[in-house]
Amino acid sequence: MKTIVTLGSVEFTNFPGYRDESGEITWSLMESVVAERYANRFEDQDREVISVDWDKVPAEEKRRIREQAKTDLGICNPFSTEEAARDAEHRLYEQLVEMGMFAQEA
Repeated sequence: MKTIVTLGSVEFTNFPGYRDESGEITWSLMESVVAERYANRFEDQDREVISVDWDKVPAEEKRRIREQAKTDLGICNPFSTEEAARDAEHRLYEQLVEMGMFAQEA
């Protein structure tokens, strides 16, 4: 599903999201990191008036930012596919919510 989300004070349209088991809309943590790093290219004072169509950001640019973020964060991918990695990420997020690490929206 395509959503609108604000990351790094920049609005992103057509941002990939999904519904969790409770019906809440959520996003991939890594994709959010990529978008936030993309937002960092804009001046702080300009960010609130900028809207980026995520579908129009070149895939190669997203891949480059993602790989740099993984390197910076010391992340390696032990999963065979991106889908398996997203599923594991989602399960981890749910566990962290259950532990009270993240507040779940009402």
